[in-house]
Amino acid sequence: MFPSLMFSILLLAITTFLPGVLSTPQPILYDRAVGCIGTSCNGALNLGPAGTDNCDNTSPACADDFFFHKNCREAFAKFDDQTTYAKATTMTAGGFTSGGECQAVFTCDGNAQTLNDGSELKGLPPTIANSKLTPTMAPSSSNSSAISALIQTREENITHRANRVAEIELKAWTADEVAGVLDQLSPKPKKLGNDEPCGPDINRPSPIVDWMFTFVKAPPSLIRQAIKQQTALCVNRLGKFQVRREGYTVMSHVWGETCGWNTPGAWGPIDPELRKKGIIHSHFLKFFDRCETEWLWVDLLAMPEVFDDMTVAEEAETEELRTGVINSLRNVYVRADKVVCLDGLLLRLHSGGMIDVAIILCLGRWIARVWPFAEVKLAKRVMLKTEDSSFDLDDIVGLLYDMVSNQDHRYFPLLARLAPLRPVPPGHKYWVDPGLRPESHERNIFVDIHTGCENRLCDVSIDQARALFPVLGLKWQSGWTLQQGLKHIADAYPEEQDILKEYCRYRGIDFTL
Repeated sequence: MFPSLMFSILLLAITTFLPGVLSTPQPILYDRAVGCIGTSCNGALNLGPAGTDNCDNTSPACADDFFFHKNCREAFAKFDDQTTYAKATTMTAGGFTSGGECQAVFTCDGNAQTLNDGSELKGLPPTIANSKLTPTMAPSSSNSSAISALIQTREENITHRANRVAEIELKAWTADEVAGVLDQLSPKPKKLGNDEPCGPDINRPSPIVDWMFTFVKAPPSLIRQAIKQQTALCVNRLGKFQVRREGYTVMSHVWGETCGWNTPGAWGPIDPELRKKGIIHSHFLKFFDRCETEWLWVDLLAMPEVFDDMTVAEEAETEELRTGVINSLRNVYVRADKVVCLDGLLLRLHSGGMIDVAIILCLGRWIARVWPFAEVKLAKRVMLKTEDSSFDLDDIVGLLYDMVSNQDHRYFPLLARLAPLRPVPPGHKYWVDPGLRPESHERNIFVDIHTGCENRLCDVSIDQARALFPVLGLKWQSGWTLQQGLKHIADAYPEEQDILKEYCRYRGIDFTL
């Protein structure tokens, strides 16, 4: 016992008085003081050196003493060579504030791992000593690579999404934490064809299929009526169609998951001859079973499809109908009671945690597609379906707003990914800013388009412009190219051309005005 005690004392002396003798500690960053007191404590800003909110204990400007305002929304710090306090948001030697309203004073220990009682400073009341902090942003490329590799061992065809989410949304997470979330995903069934929860069971037409199954297909006359009236062509569980202005739900999905078909060596859509017949009713019921509504709007049914064997006249007529549907989408989305997201990965999640839902949502295909942005941006409500539950996207965004106090919080990347999709919750301000407007932090639809579509893909190039038209309240014209669509946006919103150019730049679109 005695030698061990002497060794511990010696080691403590070395690490206290000769911090550079051993090795330089890596920055350890934190987001919340658990020991913060007071009935109004809702979490505090991070602690850190000048110009940041992180106490990494490596900068000469790293604050020596900290305290939190009684509402726990503002953190103040005193530097080693100063006698005054400054807000953690600026962390400069200037910017004095008094401690008259302070309820807690802490000092940062040598490793920045705890907050120690510093109540003797300024004669303020004592608080909880050695209050542990919650780890936050400590990104490393090796950690991101490990998390991406972990995701790819659990899921197939997810390399791009795994890399992106590991580098951004999960950069402050450990592999063990991510594994805990992935463990809540039900495994995919091992079968050929489609193994998605809402995928088809039949790929090709045959006399047996025609004899055994009934199909759901929208009558062309009702498609034209819905276009003329700028309303929604909806269908009920029995496969009966009706043009409606209200009282319906929009199904938001990824076509590859709901209509894709896997072979041993490739992926492809359902056979065209089968698609011409409509959707097999048993397949269609998979949508209804999850959307929980009497009337459902499904783009697979409301949007007529162009087939390769159409005549020139048939193709032109179908394109006109498709343009008419696209120009009615704003009304369809705005008037719907709700939009229900059917993401293949999310539909395998059995968890009651909203943060888990947010992570899996970011890993899914749905959030990486262009068209869902318009659907959720214009919706009254957005419901996210999991294997055994439903989550309101506004509740998840609201939770993130409540928990995230600055850009160094570990949940900030999740908020940054989801916030552009929905309105700002009551009592909060939108501060996820892309940096395109240094003169103003005002939010508008183009800021949301820029941030909300940054990692969204599409199969048809013109959809990079066309999918924005419902959100912007513009009308598409049949035959337009991508350049013509972007030009129309620029002409309609001349004051937003700088953001539009940035949107085109990060998407690799060669567009000049």
